[in-house]
Amino acid sequence: IEADNCPDENKKRKINIKGNDVKQFAKLFGILCILSFIRALSMHVFVFPNGFAPGGLTGIASIIYNAILPSNPELAHTWFTPAIVSFVLNIPLFIASFFILNKRFCINTIMTVGLVSLWLWLLEVVKCPVFKAESPESAYNILAAATGGVGTGISHGFLLKHNSSRGGT
Repeated sequence: IEADNCPDENKKRKINIKGNDVKQFAKLFGILCILSFIRALSMHVFVFPNGFAPGGLTGIASIIYNAILPSNPELAHTWFTPAIVSFVLNIPLFIASFFILNKRFCINTIMTVGLVSLWLWLLEVVKCPVFKAESPESAYNILAAATGGVGTGISHGFLLKHNSSRGGT
C-alpha cells in the first residue's frame, strides 16, 4: 500500500501488510468475539434480569435499565438497554484512553465493548431466555449472581490476557 499524502512525491512510504498480520488480527478478533459473547450472555441471562449492578459503567447501565423497566418497559427495551447505555457511557473513556494508554489496548477495548454491546442487543432482539429468581430472598438469586459472576469473570480474565478489557473504570 502506498501512502499518497507524502509531501515529497519521490519519497512515497510503503506500508507492508503481511499475511501473517492478517491471520493474527483475525485470530484476535475471533477470540474477542467469543469472549464478548460469553460476557454478554452471562450479563443478559443472569445479571440484568435479577437487578444486579456489577461495578463500573456496566453497573450504571444496569441501574438505569432496572430503574426505567417497571415504569416504562418499552422505553427500557429501546433507548435505555444496557447495550446502548454502556457503550455511550464508555465513549469519553475511549477518547481519554486513546491519548493516555497503549493504543493497541485501547483499540482492542473499543472492539470488545462494541462487540459486547452488539451481542447484548442481539440477545435482546432474539428474545433469549433469561433466568429470573422468584424473589430477592431465594437461593436462586445467589445462583444467578454466582453464575453471572463466573461468566463475566472468566471472560474478563481472558480479555486482559489478550490485551483488552471490558471498558469502563
